[in-house]
Amino acid sequence: DWMLGYSVRDQELLNSTRIPGRSAGLAIYGPRERAGNARAGNPMDGYRAEGIASRLRVSERTQEGIDAADADFDQFAEWAGGGVGQWAYSLSLPGARVIHATVDKAHTIGGYLRYTADHTLVSETRSLGISVYRNGRWGSGGGLGNMMLHHDRTNSAR
Repeated sequence: DWMLGYSVRDQELLNSTRIPGRSAGLAIYGPRERAGNARAGNPMDGYRAEGIASRLRVSERTQEGIDAADADFDQFAEWAGGGVGQWAYSLSLPGARVIHATVDKAHTIGGYLRYTADHTLVSETRSLGISVYRNGRWGSGGGLGNMMLHHDRTNSAR
């Protein structure tokens, strides 16, 4: 599970959930981008739509790119906690389900809950995912994260 790679701060484990090949997804204003822009004083920058013809992003992932990935776990822990506190761990939603599956592809609905070290809920995220089986292992083939629900407790936790 890719979330375990973040929770135990293990880049090799995180990389093992990524597989080379083509990946497709929607280019959504993600959590790191939102946090970075907010800290820079430009919280609305990512919601810009002018000049964007399509948010569909298709990319080719190489093994070299996977091996060179750096999740920057320290920054992630700081930013993923929002204004609630330092992020410590995430739990996959217990209601996660496989919607449809074949021998080499699965469509899933899931998400995760983020917590601080004292078990305070930071946020809840729901997502649709596409997992594919290539080269002897399962990995992400794309998806729609943060699309269905994203509850951030930054302003309500005080």
